[in-house]
Order: sequence, then structure tokens, then C-alpha cells
Amino acid sequence: MIGKRMGAALLVSAGLVTGVTLAALAAPMLSEKPRLSDEVASLAGIEAVALSINQFPSALRELGSSAEDVRRRWTTRLEKAGIRVVEGRNRPELWLSVRAGARPGAGDLFAYGIQFKLVQPAHIDRLDRDLMVPTYATGGYGMARSGDLSTHIEHMLDARIKAFIDLVRDATELTRSEQITRPQKP
Repeated sequence: MIGKRMGAALLVSAGLVTGVTLAALAAPMLSEKPRLSDEVASLAGIEAVALSINQFPSALRELGSSAEDVRRRWTTRLEKAGIRVVEGRNRPELWLSVRAGARPGAGDLFAYGIQFKLVQPAHIDRLDRDLMVPTYATGGYGMARSGDLSTHIEHMLDARIKAFIDLVRDATELTRSEQITRPQKP
């Protein structure tokens, strides 16, 4: 009987020690505020963007896809997210370049790539000048048969604009609630 009580007491004690230790180790992680990179933080508060499609391959146009289709889809997605698409300079501007080409000796296999970046006004202190600079960039590449090329590129483009919209929303929410900390400068 005493042995059973002693075993139970040891088990409860071990459980308490383990619980306290885990809580103590987790406390610093739980109290730390989310960190945003400067690249993502630069997206906070974007309410309007210009949209510029700089390159769009003839191979896609021949398959029935166009820069105008992408512009329409992206404008719809951005505006549903509360980001107006506007014309003009000196405002955030999304730049999109799409490239695709047949692989020599690979039949109807195409290589493709996209480059997507946000260029926006920023003050450069050392120059004491306002410049348009890229503050966010992403891209992707892949390979597809000609019959699937448009679909592959459309999926990649849709994923990139969705990720951009999500980052704008998250950065804006975190910045407004003042719950972010900026990384320390080296």
C-alpha cells in the first residue's frame, strides 16, 4: 500500500516537474511577437497598384492566352481583396514578365518562367532622393507540353497573385495592430 502511494506520488511529481519545465521552455517562444521581413513589411497598407505586364510570350498567345486575360484576372482578384488597380506613376506598381520557349530537341516541351515584383516609391537617405525601387519579388519556372503550357502558367500566376494578396493583408493587419517587431540591423 505504501509502495503504491509512493509510486503514485513519484509519478505526479515527475509530471509536475515535466509540465513546469515545458512551460518554462515554451514561454519565450509564446511571448515573442511575429517578425516580418522588411520586404513583407513594405507591403503593409497597399490600397492601390498600377499593373504592368512587360513581357508575354507569343507561344502563349498562339495557344489562346493573352496579357489582357491575365490583366483582367489579376484586376478582379486584387479588387476583390480591396486593392484598386489604377494607372499612373509614383505609386506601387506590379511588374509581371512571362517567358516561354520550346526546348531544342525536346519535341513539344516548353520551358517557362515568370518574374513578379512590386516596385514602389522609396526615399534613399544617402542620396536624399525618392526613387522607384523593387521591394518585393518572386517568380517561378517549369516545363510543360504545349497543350498544357497555358494551364501551367495560369496556375503559377494565380498562385503568385494569391500569395501577394495574402502577404499584403497579413502585413497590414500585423502593422495596424502594432504586433510586429522589425529584425535588428546587423
